[in-house]
Amino acid sequence: MSVHQTSSIAWERTHIEGILSKNLIEYPEGTVKLVLLESGSAYPEHQHPDRTEYVYVLEGSVVLSVGESEYTCQIGDCIIIPVNERHALHNQTDKRTVLLIGAIFHQKDESEITKQRVRQENLKNIIREIIQEELQSFYQKIEDLITFDNTKK
Repeated sequence: MSVHQTSSIAWERTHIEGILSKNLIEYPEGTVKLVLLESGSAYPEHQHPDRTEYVYVLEGSVVLSVGESEYTCQIGDCIIIPVNERHALHNQTDKRTVLLIGAIFHQKDESEITKQRVRQENLKNIIREIIQEELQSFYQKIEDLITFDNTKK
């Protein structure tokens, strides 16, 4: 069991002005973090091809754009953002907003894994063929040099 005392975790600045975060859980299957949006800050539109994301409002309010829709979310509201759905966050208030944001990573289906393995195997075979051709060419040049050297004697 693990207890996270979030008050002991420092807020970290992100690459976006006015947005800070605290990572709480980071597993290959998913993540959970606290995100603080300072007054007027916005996280630009983006999407995730490999995860479902959820946003739960802990403090303040946030305008959340999901696809073509826009939602004004208050304390206690939870929005689930499906895989590949374009979304953005904007704190339009004069107070900070704190969100609990989580992501559930989706495994590739077996057919995609199989396709990837086939592509890798094909690439290995192509590389083997190229190496084999280069080695044959190299051996032929050495043989030609030896033959040429023997004819000079």
